[in-house]
Amino acid sequence: MIEVINAKDVKSQFGHLAVYQEKFTRKLKTKEDTFLLLDDLILFKIVKEDIMLNRSLTGQTYICSIFVLGLVEDILVKANMKNWKYLI
Repeated sequence: MIEVINAKDVKSQFGHLAVYQEKFTRKLKTKEDTFLLLDDLILFKIVKEDIMLNRSLTGQTYICSIFVLGLVEDILVKANMKNWKYLI
């Protein structure tokens, strides 16, 4: 089962955290910034993901697909312990 998480769900679950109380623009400007942040969330074991690697029929190339499955359990504890300051 794949759990779909949207912005409204995130705000309802995490809106009380100090980072959401601060006034600043939350939009990332480039795809690269977005992917770097997603990489951090995966490395810090906050986001669950699944990676599928497929080889072409000729065996010359590989296709990598990354699926974001949702948030890990006990996410509030992990999120409160992390320093979330980024320079973008």
